[in-house]
Amino acid sequence: RHLLRRHLQSALVGDGRAGYFNQEVIATLDTPLDFRSLSCERQYREALAAVYAKGKAWLTPVEIFRPHYAEAIGRSMLSRHRQAYGPSEPLRICE
Repeated sequence: RHLLRRHLQSALVGDGRAGYFNQEVIATLDTPLDFRSLSCERQYREALAAVYAKGKAWLTPVEIFRPHYAEAIGRSMLSRHRQAYGPSEPLRICE
């Protein structure tokens, strides 16, 4: 018998060397994808496949659509904050 929590602990963290979170799981792009040069979905998929072929890690939407994705999230947060509290109330973000 093996408890689920022990199995998850072993799979995710392991012995400090072999667990999922002990690997580089999120990649970063050296330079953003040049979306202007991509004329169709096929070219986008090929560009992304080329990035993934370089390593085992995966990319988050923030990495793939950098800087556009993060800017859109920031604009949305600020817009919603201003609607709720007005433009004079500063938006404070804490991590």
